[in-house]
Amino acid sequence: MKPGLDVVFATYSGLPDGDPDDLLALKLLADRGLNVAVVDWRRVAAGALDSRLVLLRSTWDYHHYYSEFLDWVESVGKRTKLLNDSELVRWNSDKRYLLALASAGVPIVPSVHIERSAAETLTVSQLAEILKRPEIDGCEQIIVKPTVGLSTYGVKKFKPISVDDSLQEISNHIQKLAQSSDILIQPFLTAVEKYGERALVFINGEFSHAVRKSAFQKQAAAGEAGETAATASDAEIAFGRMVLSKLLTMRQCKMPLYARVDVVPDENGQLTLLELELIEPSLFLAMAAPQAGERFAAAIASVLD
Repeated sequence: MKPGLDVVFATYSGLPDGDPDDLLALKLLADRGLNVAVVDWRRVAAGALDSRLVLLRSTWDYHHYYSEFLDWVESVGKRTKLLNDSELVRWNSDKRYLLALASAGVPIVPSVHIERSAAETLTVSQLAEILKRPEIDGCEQIIVKPTVGLSTYGVKKFKPISVDDSLQEISNHIQKLAQSSDILIQPFLTAVEKYGERALVFINGEFSHAVRKSAFQKQAAAGEAGETAATASDAEIAFGRMVLSKLLTMRQCKMPLYARVDVVPDENGQLTLLELELIEPSLFLAMAAPQAGERFAAAIASVLD
């Protein structure tokens, strides 16, 4: 790694050279005369990073090394400028943040939270009672997911039929996830398949562009998992801005350098928040090139200025 770096993009072993989509911005920074590099976060100790700025980008294995990742992020943040910052990353790394946003007035996909300690010994009869909760009662299909995980890791769709075999399958999956995480149970919204998720990309709080994501996308480099460019509606953009505004008020924090607000209509057509991605989201710069790449590079350069 070159000494005296200006900007480092942190990645993981599956993309040792970084996500090609991110490299559009990194090249623009290099063209500005900045010293840039891509590093695998697990191969470079925090103390060995000699850079003015570190950006978390394609660190897509952090959920497998969760405690190690949080320690690395905190250590990096103490030594240099880290974006997004370590406190925000820690909060956003566990999907229980959705429940906090809901308490602040953000419409989210209805969610039932099961603590890991309770999930480890969950019985079929206990699960049957949970499925009567108003958030998911009567749903044709439900989603069960870990609170710590990215992409479709640990995410499964079930039909909560009141038959012991079906309930046992759901219970078994919950107990498996509970080996490392709390659990969320949510209704499966049909719009995820029909309309598709709208991933709204914000840079320094300003809306940049949108992408349509399909259901149950595999983990892959940006643009390689079925995403397509999309036009966000005025209502969707306003919703994204509202989410970020609630974030700033609730967390008493600065606007994150980058954020992706993933939204979908519920069964009544009302927009709801699926995810607020503040750690390592694909930003799909190539789908709005060249403006998006230039916008992101300029935002990064402004931090150094």
